[in-house]
Amino acid sequence: MRFAWCVAVCISISLTSGPAAVTPAEDQAGQPDQVSKLIEQLGDDHFKVREEATRKLWTMGIEVEPRLRAALGGTNPEVSKRASFLLRKIALDVTPDTPEAVLGLIERFNQAGRDDKLRIIYELEGLKAWRQILKLYSLETKEDVKMRVRSRVEQVAIRAARESIAAEKFQEALGFLAMGPKGAAGLAAIAEFHRTHGSLNAELAKATGPEQVNLRLALLRSSGQLAAARKAAVEAREPRIAAVMDMLEGDPMPLLRTCTASDGPPSLHALYLQLAEKNWNGVPLTSKDFDPLQPFIRGSQNDPNRNLGIGIYFLLGEAAAGESHFIKLDPIDAFHSFRYFDLLERVPEALKVMGLNPDQPDYAAWVEKHAKALIDHPDESDKEQNDLVEMAVFLEKRGLRDQLKHFEPFLAKLAAEDSEVFLTILNSLFRNEQTRSGAITLAKKAAVNFAGDDDAKWGEVLDGVFSDNQSAGTWWTWLGELDPAASRADRLDGLMALLRYGNDPGSLRKKWIKRVWDSIEAMPKEKAREKLNLMKDFALQSNDLDSGLKAWDQLFEDIEEDEEEDITDRSFSYLLYLSAAGRWQDAATLWMKRIEKNPSRPDFHAYAATCFRRMGKDQEAAKQDEWADKLALADPRAGIQIAQAYSFSGDFERAGQWWERVIVTTSPDSDLWVSALTLHGLDRTGAGDWKRAASVNEVLAYNGYENGVETPSVQLRLRVNADFTRALSRLKTDRERSIRVLERCHSLLPADGSLADYYFPALRKAGLLPQHDEWFERSWKIMESVIKTYPDCENSRNTAAWLAARAVRHLDEAEEQVDKALSVSPEQAAYLDTKAEILFARKDRKGALELSKQSLVSDPLDDSLRRQFERYRTGPFPTP
Repeated sequence: MRFAWCVAVCISISLTSGPAAVTPAEDQAGQPDQVSKLIEQLGDDHFKVREEATRKLWTMGIEVEPRLRAALGGTNPEVSKRASFLLRKIALDVTPDTPEAVLGLIERFNQAGRDDKLRIIYELEGLKAWRQILKLYSLETKEDVKMRVRSRVEQVAIRAARESIAAEKFQEALGFLAMGPKGAAGLAAIAEFHRTHGSLNAELAKATGPEQVNLRLALLRSSGQLAAARKAAVEAREPRIAAVMDMLEGDPMPLLRTCTASDGPPSLHALYLQLAEKNWNGVPLTSKDFDPLQPFIRGSQNDPNRNLGIGIYFLLGEAAAGESHFIKLDPIDAFHSFRYFDLLERVPEALKVMGLNPDQPDYAAWVEKHAKALIDHPDESDKEQNDLVEMAVFLEKRGLRDQLKHFEPFLAKLAAEDSEVFLTILNSLFRNEQTRSGAITLAKKAAVNFAGDDDAKWGEVLDGVFSDNQSAGTWWTWLGELDPAASRADRLDGLMALLRYGNDPGSLRKKWIKRVWDSIEAMPKEKAREKLNLMKDFALQSNDLDSGLKAWDQLFEDIEEDEEEDITDRSFSYLLYLSAAGRWQDAATLWMKRIEKNPSRPDFHAYAATCFRRMGKDQEAAKQDEWADKLALADPRAGIQIAQAYSFSGDFERAGQWWERVIVTTSPDSDLWVSALTLHGLDRTGAGDWKRAASVNEVLAYNGYENGVETPSVQLRLRVNADFTRALSRLKTDRERSIRVLERCHSLLPADGSLADYYFPALRKAGLLPQHDEWFERSWKIMESVIKTYPDCENSRNTAAWLAARAVRHLDEAEEQVDKALSVSPEQAAYLDTKAEILFARKDRKGALELSKQSLVSDPLDDSLRRQFERYRTGPFPTP
């Protein structure tokens, strides 16, 4: 260790000088005390004496700070310089034992620019130099630097406090928080510390002066006293925080009024707020209200304000007017409106948008026309590519696979003349990035025809189709080894089935899975281990619970036999898969091993708590709950992660409490806050808390405008969620108007499966049975017509069955519809859950749970499926 001081470090901070001279203190015998003697030796003629005195004073630390400060004004410049050096080290909590790496970074920090200082803080954070980071921040004099690094330093204070809390050094933890920035996030962390340690009321009693209004606000938010927190926010001049409290009390408009336009002209933003408030107040909107939109909508085709203006129509429920403008956009965007109408089961309008006669669509002529345009003008082919892919996906989805033959000559010609464009289109046909579906039937045939027996071309196909799957080539080779008689086309079918691309009516996936496991079981241990790792990754990519657990279990049996490997680093997904399988004991054991390694992660404790609770070990669960609560410290990311942990085990009550806590205690200006608000809105809607749900959903609708959500179907859903919950919240006080609003909500999305989630059950719960039955029958008739026209569209059959199941109507017909869908896609998780819902509506809990388990086998990480499983397990049966 070297102790030589650096002049640059010594003068990098201005320290207040003490007295002009040093008067050595004397002990009872009249001799100078040790500290005074050491300070005097700082100016000794001998270097070794100076260095030894420096080392000893440095070791004494904070207790000699006043004496060193007094020495700054002495007559010996050497003493002053070394005293300044020591004061700087003590101020930074640097000791002779501080690692050289930390010392070097501190020296760099003193000379660095603003952005470099942030990078240095990240490096110091990696070394866990918490105190030094916090001290450097407190000693920084440049406001622009402090602003640049502030949010990172806030997180450092929280991380440091968490480590101390986990070590049960609670006062040290509070000290770290006190050293951090005193902004809203820092004060919120301090407030949460006091809440979880039982000292919140005492701190509130002390925080009475006007200079403590921000602390008082944080304490009140942490306590959950919304009205008092709102008052304190007004006193602290924090209008957005006050408005959040208003929103939680049922009035969203103050929060919307505090929002400023981040995109688009202020006048457009102001118009949306004006119309949204009018709608919120129950005043019907008229076409005249939307007249100010016209200048924006008449803008150029590339004007983003045009889309914003059209979006306002949808976000406020004026679908007809919005649609008339939407379909007039630049023709290159025609497939957007085509997709919109198709999603809403309004197929004739979708076909019309694409230039087809809805009564007698001539798909052959349409394909020929657009294919010719693409081949004739390849440099201007984006529109044609989009339209052709969209039409092929539509035909596949609607079960019109015989019409896909019209694409084959064009694709063959394109493959021969321009393989690059062909492969681009082929990749989209396998899986369209926008719709997350594809025209698999056409794509597989085109791929086989293109590649033939050419391995190089097969490589191009695989690289494009499975570009996000690094092991696809390995699987391709392995499938050939598993079945040497399989053609390349057979292997493609097998790989597609394994990864759940497209339908699988012949259960091809199960056949290949059996071959895979039979092969692994016959392998030597080392080779089997390689394949098990491949299976583990494959299970994550294909959402295969059974294969994933089987691979992980065998891998980790081997790991536990090898003492050199650390089994606590098991995949996070494995732990979630264990919970999906109900293996709570196994999951709890692994979570506790993770906690032993990293005890300061709050969500680890929450996951452990959920496992213990499902095992019936309530005391152990409560202990882990407490740790999660203490460690969260008003960090929105941690709060959401904790909520997710509870929701994954089916504990939606605790999850809901955490979503609300994030909303109450953290900043409404972060994306994490919006995420928590979205989940809280769903939670309150599901709980029938209509006043809170309506207010939250109105804010979410605004967020759809602010963030430029471009999909009109999503915009309509946001409006329906806001309006139907508002109508139900006012049903007792304004019944007639509320029923009109509810009917309008239905008319906006009559055949959309989202109505089944909450809308129909809520109508029955509110006693609106006549309206429920009338409006459901309208939806059912639409779906019957769609299915009659497109009998091989399994998605429409499932939508009809889901609507009926949640409405508890036409259950026999619904079961017939979903069974036909399952005959084509027997492992489709959504279809399995629909059938489970039908059985639950018939009060068959056992049957519903069995099917729900099957759905989780096909998609173990889907939160909505886990929520459904818990509902089937513990919830009441739906009332017809």
